[in-house]
Amino acid sequence: MKNSRVNPTHWNNICSRLAHWGQIMQNDLDNNPSILQQAQSQNSWFTLVESQRMIDIITSVYLNYDSLYQWLNSYEPKTSYEKMNIALICAGNIPMVSFHDILCILACGYNLQIKTSEKDNVLIPWALNIWMEINSASDQSITFTDKIASYDALIATGSDLAQNYFKPYLLRCPGLIRSHRNGVGILHGDETEDDLIALGHDVFDFYGLGCRNISKLYVPDSYDFTRLLGIWDHHFSHVIRHTKYRNNYEYNLALLILNGSIFLQGDSVLIIQDRSLSSRIATLHYEYYSKIDEAESFVHSNEDKIQCVVSTKPLVNTKSIFPGRSQSPGLNDYADNVDTMEFLLSL
Repeated sequence: MKNSRVNPTHWNNICSRLAHWGQIMQNDLDNNPSILQQAQSQNSWFTLVESQRMIDIITSVYLNYDSLYQWLNSYEPKTSYEKMNIALICAGNIPMVSFHDILCILACGYNLQIKTSEKDNVLIPWALNIWMEINSASDQSITFTDKIASYDALIATGSDLAQNYFKPYLLRCPGLIRSHRNGVGILHGDETEDDLIALGHDVFDFYGLGCRNISKLYVPDSYDFTRLLGIWDHHFSHVIRHTKYRNNYEYNLALLILNGSIFLQGDSVLIIQDRSLSSRIATLHYEYYSKIDEAESFVHSNEDKIQCVVSTKPLVNTKSIFPGRSQSPGLNDYADNVDTMEFLLSL
């Protein structure tokens, strides 16, 4: 549980070990960059650029000593506990997407039983093998498995269908089951070029496959997309050169044409007026609003499906982040807004 009066010495050793892990990871990557090539060979969505992007976030944000110290010292640690076994079923939509859950489990000192996604079984084992090597004297165990068993709590992330599959597991133990979410962008019409470039990163980084990627925009009535598309065409032309992304773009373009749909075509994205939150790969949905309250109302009515909201201006009743920040969450930005540390420390 949260406690602002925690003795700061408790977490010091853990912060140091975690920060050291980040340094060794980066050093190992500098000396052995082929690990990125292995990840790309195993999953072509995990390009060298996108895998490096995630590792940079992990080593500079998640495993930064000062950030770790501030984060962990807001929690009241357990003074004594049984060494519980936490099962983690990982998603594989973007590189190392389950790293924050791994970090929380390791910080709490629990044993980790991990089932990696077949889409992401290179980088996570690489990182955890480094952790085990530099903490070989620890009694904390990490086990890779294809089938989880004998666990005290479960954390699992997957699609909406997968969420239903995981629910029976909660009948026998505590757990966190997460479904797919999306990001929403709210435009005000006066965004600068830099704002729109930053917004493009929220849309295109990781090829739009992350739960924090923007899948829908809310724009003012009569908003003209010409300038936005021109900026994105110039700065994000690389995404269309990815074979799988281009295949999705061409498939969705053909589908829209055959259905006689009205849409806006950019070089790397198809923008469609649609009420639904989730959009296909290489597409982006939008709706108009007359008053900003309408956009906020949409967010509130879909809060169980939205991971983050991006806006250049503060919103009255909605927590938001600035453009370009969706893929750089802090340690306190928990998936589905459920505090993983509080859950683990309550066991």
